[in-house]
Amino acid sequence: TQGVSSAASDVYKRQIDTIRKESPKLYEDIENIEDMLEKGSVAAASLCQVYKCRVKPQEVVEVKVHRPYIREQVEADAYLLRLAASYLEKFNLMEAKAVDAVDEFVSRLFEEMDFENEAENVKKFNSLYGPEGTAKMDDVVNGAAGNSDNSGRKSKLEIKVPKVYEEYTSKKVLVLEWIEGTPLTSGELREVDPKDLPLVRLGIACTLSQLIETGVMHADPHLSLIH
Repeated sequence: TQGVSSAASDVYKRQIDTIRKESPKLYEDIENIEDMLEKGSVAAASLCQVYKCRVKPQEVVEVKVHRPYIREQVEADAYLLRLAASYLEKFNLMEAKAVDAVDEFVSRLFEEMDFENEAENVKKFNSLYGPEGTAKMDDVVNGAAGNSDNSGRKSKLEIKVPKVYEEYTSKKVLVLEWIEGTPLTSGELREVDPKDLPLVRLGIACTLSQLIETGVMHADPHLSLIH
């Protein structure tokens, strides 16, 4: 346990060093960076970790930071994958174009590691589906979500997309507004309450709009990201 704790502490310290180098303004504005280190990450994935902290003046944000040396690890793995794919093609061990498949996969992985690109995606999604969004399927969204009263006027339920703090964001650090949310299945029965069905319908309508109208997809709609 002590070894695991020590390893985790080392990761946190290296990630704070990444913040200092990649986003000096964020490093200066975090109210208590040592406290952030002590509390540890609130979420973790293969490429990054997420921290909750305060920046001046008293704004709560989500800070997403690359894992230490993750780019170097991905580059090494990509080389080995491409080598294996070349072997498979050379000896006709599979009909598919393995090298092309690896190249496509790796290019998307490097795209995902570019947090400036992710910030642009968040802003684009907000421009389409946020409170002032321009997606043109309003009738479908409002109709599916039941957002109309007896007078026929629409009272649109809103999809809240976190604000991007561009002044703090870099290729390795992404800073977003922290939004508190409640899962639809958080009740005692662990199922959706009937009164929340308009939100479910809104989610379905929004997804249909992404598929049919705009082609801009939220490609990772798991429970940690949608509340």
